Amino acid sequence: MKNNKLHPLDYLHLIIIGIFILMLIVMLTISIIWLVNESMDHQPAPASKKDLKIDQSSNITLVKEKDNYYDITSEERYLLAKLAHAEGSICSQECQEAIISVVFNRLESGKWKKDMNNDGKITIYDIIYYPNAFTPATNGAIDKWEPTPKDYAAVDAVVENGPSVPTYVRYFRASYDFSWEGYKGYCSIDNVYFGYFTEWQKGAW
Repeated sequence: MKNNKLHPLDYLHLIIIGIFILMLIVMLTISIIWLVNESMDHQPAPASKKDLKIDQSSNITLVKEKDNYYDITSEERYLLAKLAHAEGSICSQECQEAIISVVFNRLESGKWKKDMNNDGKITIYDIIYYPNAFTPATNGAIDKWEPTPKDYAAVDAVVENGPSVPTYVRYFRASYDFSWEGYKGYCSIDNVYFGYFTEWQKGAW
């Protein structure tokens, strides 16, 4: 009868084979981890908002930053900030934003058509310097002070987000005076009264 009992050397061989297989598994695991880390280290950094743009050379449209509600030049921004200061330096930024909104509402209406600087187009300059439209522009007070960060912040808020009052609101006054026929008040901010004519609200003129 055959003896199936393993010789002590056979046990030793099995142990050596087991250890060898275990070492292979450990080395393979280490190699996989190293390859994964190397791959992650060489990934390009995510693009910032400033880096994102429209790729005109392909059919792929990348995300870009939100456009402003209005497009203005640096000179127009400066002029609007000067008006915000001259008309509302002691007022809150909310009030200044409404003042700047009136300027844009007049420009967008197309009803203030006097070309004040004879450049062949109607711009923010023409709206601000329209005869008797804004007292500081008429009497020169607009040029007496430089804009502050608050003034610029009011301008930028309207440029980025649009008017803070309805587009038919195109006047503001220092007193609650509705003596003009058809003129109505819309709101009061810091004792500055913003108003409109009823036909504007209906979409006329």
